[in-house]
Amino acid sequence: MALVQNIWDSYRRPQAFFDRLTQQEHAEKTALGFLATGCALAFISRWPDLARQSHLTEQPLDMMLGGALFGWIFVAPILFYALGGLLTLVMSLLGAKACGPQVRIALFWSFLATGPLLLIYGLLGGFLGQGALTRLIGVMWLAFFGYFLYCGFRAIRRSAV
Repeated sequence: MALVQNIWDSYRRPQAFFDRLTQQEHAEKTALGFLATGCALAFISRWPDLARQSHLTEQPLDMMLGGALFGWIFVAPILFYALGGLLTLVMSLLGAKACGPQVRIALFWSFLATGPLLLIYGLLGGFLGQGALTRLIGVMWLAFFGYFLYCGFRAIRRSAV
């Protein structure tokens, strides 16, 4: 898969993209790749804001980056897998059968596909601080993540019927 093209397709026609994504067979390594790439982008998005905080508070930047690295690379994947398990349970209660890998793919891809917005959010946080524009981009990130997740779950429900 061409990563940038797929991210572009996710924004251009999300439902058609998720229909195509859920119809394909994916190994767990694909889901883990999506999650690892998304977590790496989230970690990189923290750099400008942490540099700003380090400069303003005179705390060492390497310690702040180390904490962010630990959180995004080691803790966040565990939390995302737990969220994937919870969402799988919810989807099975709603009638989708044997949908665990598909739910993880939809969740992890939604997080990865919203990575560019997360990078913009980090840049604005680093340059402007936590102002109205930074919050607007944060709300946009959350809205797109939720919408992509909704499109993924809708595609899973349609493929299960």
